[in-house]
Amino acid sequence: GIAPAAPRPAASSSTVPTPPAAPVRAEAPVRPATTSSIPGDPAALQSLLVKVTLKPGEPVPAEWPFADRFSGHLSIDMLLNPDDRREQLAAIMTAPTNERFSQVIANRVWRRYLGRGLVEPVDDWETYKPSHPELLTYLEREFVASGYDLKALARLILSSHIYQRQTNVAAGIDERQAQLLAGPPPRRMTAEQVVDSLFTVSGKPVNIEPMNIDVDGMRSYESSINLGSVRRAWQLTSMSNERDRPSLSLPGAQTVVDVLETFGWRATRPDPLTIRPQETTVLQPAILANGVVAKRVTQFSDDSRFTELALEDLSLDGFIEELCQTLLTRPPTADERTWFRSILA
Repeated sequence: GIAPAAPRPAASSSTVPTPPAAPVRAEAPVRPATTSSIPGDPAALQSLLVKVTLKPGEPVPAEWPFADRFSGHLSIDMLLNPDDRREQLAAIMTAPTNERFSQVIANRVWRRYLGRGLVEPVDDWETYKPSHPELLTYLEREFVASGYDLKALARLILSSHIYQRQTNVAAGIDERQAQLLAGPPPRRMTAEQVVDSLFTVSGKPVNIEPMNIDVDGMRSYESSINLGSVRRAWQLTSMSNERDRPSLSLPGAQTVVDVLETFGWRATRPDPLTIRPQETTVLQPAILANGVVAKRVTQFSDDSRFTELALEDLSLDGFIEELCQTLLTRPPTADERTWFRSILA
């Protein structure tokens, strides 16, 4: 069952009202730059999806536009500088009484582990409503009570009955089955998980060039940007440079990025996608079978786990057992044992 939600914390007696009711500091209206104006005649403006409500050069008064979402008060103790409107905005957005902020995070974490958000799509809260509002409220309040601890929220979801149930294949196909929360739908590994698994299974380090943005060494030390050595796939970034020749600048990193992009990774971080492409393509098995990364991790080298297994004093069945434990984290089936014997004997 769903545990009762914790009560909301009461507002402090020493509070700072949220704008526009009683702004902390008077702000002069902001006059948008002329370059921010949308040209066009009235008929053309009517056809736009975005409603144009300001005339070019019209000043915009400072106010809080989300009073319907959050109209509580902030404790003055939450602000290091109560006169700083930027700090006040950050405190308002993350205040315990602002349910939307914590609900969005809880919903996204739920989708990450269960394959489907309680509000789906996760980035459209105006059109779609929660399929299980009580559950979302419970997760959101537990998240706030933990001090916005993402690990605590993940632990709560991962220890739930629904996450630990058997995978519900129908939930990955039928939308109605997914809403029943009968079990997590099957999910494909992320691009980062695919790459990290390849190197982890083989026992080899990633061992590519440092992610140095100044690949030609022309900048001064003070202006160069070095993101350090890569140990996990999430540490990689875009390979593009001013000459658009990434394969020449960081060839080792590019081979790993090729695998990541094949499985839906986006190199352009300023333009992230909430939902990555999940389609299976012919390039995915091809790059795993013939790519440079696949060749690296399967080669018998001094730093390979497979080399260590081959040098150990093991019987054929013992070698097959250790190999399956390394690759699959389980013993081999009878058919797998027979197949391995046929190619290793």
